[in-house]
Amino acid sequence: MKTNHKHPLAEIIKSQQEAIGKYKSIESEKVSRDSGWDCAADEWSHKHFPEWKHHIWNRAIQDALQAGERGTSFPF
Repeated sequence: MKTNHKHPLAEIIKSQQEAIGKYKSIESEKVSRDSGWDCAADEWSHKHFPEWKHHIWNRAIQDALQAGERGTSFPF
């Protein structure tokens, strides 16, 4: 039986890629040229990853708690 839940790791990776993409876009606009994915990913990792990771962790905890309150299992 197929479920409609997406794998949590896939959602985390997608979120991280979106955050890097936004960072790349903003930084590229600042210098009026494409900064490149690798450069943007490296810079984002050093500047923003710890805060992003903390946010993602807190969101996962909240989702698990809410699932428990609803009596449903967390989609792992």
